[in-house]
Amino acid sequence: MPPRGWFRRHLALVIVGVCALALMFVVMLVGVVALLASDGTGGHDYEALANTDPSKFTVVDAAAWSAIQKDPDAAEGKRVVIFANIMQFDTATGSDTFMAGVGTYQPTEEYEFEMDTMFRGTPDALAKFKQDDVVRIYGQVAGAQEYDTLIGGRNTVPLIDIAKIENVGFADLKGDVKVGKVIRGEYGEITVELTVTNSAAKAMSYNIELSAKSSNGSKSVGRAYASTPKIEPGATLKVDADGFYDLPDGAKIQVDKVDRYEG
Repeated sequence: MPPRGWFRRHLALVIVGVCALALMFVVMLVGVVALLASDGTGGHDYEALANTDPSKFTVVDAAAWSAIQKDPDAAEGKRVVIFANIMQFDTATGSDTFMAGVGTYQPTEEYEFEMDTMFRGTPDALAKFKQDDVVRIYGQVAGAQEYDTLIGGRNTVPLIDIAKIENVGFADLKGDVKVGKVIRGEYGEITVELTVTNSAAKAMSYNIELSAKSSNGSKSVGRAYASTPKIEPGATLKVDADGFYDLPDGAKIQVDKVDRYEG
């Protein structure tokens, strides 16, 4: 036992010790409550984000997305709609995070987007998605995120919290091309009028390949090709496809392949 009078001489010290223990208990209790409230998601209220009206998310154009990439912290809180091609979603990223190439339009090939953005969501929301999926994302900019690269460096990219994600796949550009009038020339040459609409969010040029089959569809009777100059986003251009010659009556013309590119 402490000597008589010890508590009286050290009363102030005892009070300070008791208060310190009480404060530590309160801090621990607040931490536990915060952890339970976050439901294991690091404090991000994904449920509230997921319930946000889709009209509150803006379909960004190339200029707006470029500004977000340059300064993600300045764009924190912005709600955007973008397309992404998932490039890394494995044990290194975890079940709640993935890296993706991002663009403002639905891509047709993997090369169209670079790997430049990190996305974050709940494991349940991301469970059915995998590497190489092409998705449309409704998300909120959370600022800049640094990560270690495979070659030992550091990189900084935008971080997006996911409100809604859907698998859309690569765009089928055949829908951008409509076959119009078939014009027969004096010497058997055939010209097919095409209407091309640019579905991308940036100016694109198109290469188009057509084929023709006999009226019953059993025999190929020729091929034709067309290309376009740059078409502005959402704009429409009429071009002619040439190459067919002496098509039989009733021949069926179809769009076989469409590529688009910047240039």
